Amino acid sequence: MCELDFRKFCLYFWGEIEDIFINPLKYIDFIPKKIGRWWNNNMEIDIVAFDDENIAFIECKWQNSVNKEKIKNELIVKSSQIQSDKKRTFIVISKDDYLSEE
Repeated sequence: MCELDFRKFCLYFWGEIEDIFINPLKYIDFIPKKIGRWWNNNMEIDIVAFDDENIAFIECKWQNSVNKEKIKNELIVKSSQIQSDKKRTFIVISKDDYLSEE
């Protein structure tokens, strides 16, 4: 069983989110003009980044062994609440990503 150092884990996720801001081309194929969160009464999306032609939806999951395909499909459904003709990209970051780098 893997013991999780919560401080290291938080630093990892902050690093991943920070990396999205600093090196967006590592994750998406455009440089965002704006990055933020999105929510309404029923749902939220952790990170939304966009430029004039593209929009990326990013979900950060803190659980072990998440089903990334399921989370991505849920993210696609959530993103349908945002009306846009921009090219869409979907990304899921999880605790497994952190554990695999240790």
